[in-house]
Amino acid sequence: MIIFLDFDGVTHPVSGSQPFQLACLDALAETFNQLDADIVITSTWRLDRSIDELRTFLGSEIGDRVIGVTPDLDLDPFLKWPRVREVVAWLENNRSENEVWAAIDDEEGNYPAGYSYLSNRRTGFIETDVIPFIKYSESKRAPLLIEQLN
Repeated sequence: MIIFLDFDGVTHPVSGSQPFQLACLDALAETFNQLDADIVITSTWRLDRSIDELRTFLGSEIGDRVIGVTPDLDLDPFLKWPRVREVVAWLENNRSENEVWAAIDDEEGNYPAGYSYLSNRRTGFIETDVIPFIKYSESKRAPLLIEQLN
């Protein structure tokens, strides 16, 4: 399974906190270990930092699972579901269109309904998200087709 990972609102609360909080990283690591998941970073942090820097921010337990970052498609900001378009481009570029995938994000408008698990942006992804996300990810069996985005 591939998990597409946002940072702000997931690895830490959106405002008033230090990035990459231990409680969030521990909950994410537990989740990824249980699912034996690979990680692709979708966060805008990918635009001005190297993949090695991003891996370091996440720590070795999560960082070692990072296999890439989604491309910057420079999409119209008013386009529906911008992040999922980058996910689909990554899947196509990496010949992974038939891979089972899920996404963790804190913003509803980045994906069609049902294609991302929404963390609480005030807390980030925490221990109480682990079981719900695993259950959510088990429902991700069919790949999203690019035709569904139009």
